[in-house]
Amino acid sequence: MLRTLPSREFFSGAAEVVKYGAIMSEPLFRLLEEKWEAFCSLESTVLAGVIAGCCRLKARVVAEDEREEGLRAILNFGHTIGHALEAATAYRYYLHGEAVLAGMVLAVHLALGQGLLGQKDGARLLSLFACIGLKAAPPGLAAQEVLAAMRQDKKRMGEKLVFVLPAAVGQVRICDHLKEEDILPVLERYLKDAAGSLLSCQ
Repeated sequence: MLRTLPSREFFSGAAEVVKYGAIMSEPLFRLLEEKWEAFCSLESTVLAGVIAGCCRLKARVVAEDEREEGLRAILNFGHTIGHALEAATAYRYYLHGEAVLAGMVLAVHLALGQGLLGQKDGARLLSLFACIGLKAAPPGLAAQEVLAAMRQDKKRMGEKLVFVLPAAVGQVRICDHLKEEDILPVLERYLKDAAGSLLSCQ
C-alpha cells in the first residue's frame, strides 16, 4: 500500500512517524536518523520495524490514558499550531502531516526560547524534520488568522493554549503558560517565508 502513495503523501505520513520518536522514544528517533534513506526507500525490514514501533507506542499511550485525561495529550505534539494552520487555510493548502510538521518545528523553537530544550537536542530534532521537508506558508497568510484559529482549538484548557513542547529527544512537556505574545515571533518568522531558517537552532 505504501508503494502506491505519491511522495507528498508518504512524507506527510512520515511526519507523524517521526513524531513518535520525538515525543517518547529516542531509540526510534535514532533508528530513523540512521536508517532514513532505507525508510524512504521503503526497505521492508526497516519499514516494518518502524511501523510496529509506532503502533506499540501509540497503543501504550492509549491504554494508559483511555479517556484522554493526561498522558494522551503528548500525541498532540505539533498539533496546536498545525491544526490552526489547517483551519486558517480552509484545509486546502496543507496535508495534515505537513501542517503537523510545521507545528513541530515551531514547537522546537518555542521550547528553545523557553529554555526547556537544549541546543544539541534541538538540532537533532530539526535536522530530521528537515529530511521530511518543511512546507512554506502560503503567501498572504497573517499571524492573526492563525492565532484566531488557535483560539478555537478543542484542546484548549479554558482560556489557556496548551502546547506540547520537547524537553529532549524522546521527551516532551505539556505547557499551558505560553501567551500569544510568546508564540507570535516564531509564527511570524514562519509566515514570512523563513521556513528554511527555522530548520536550524539559530
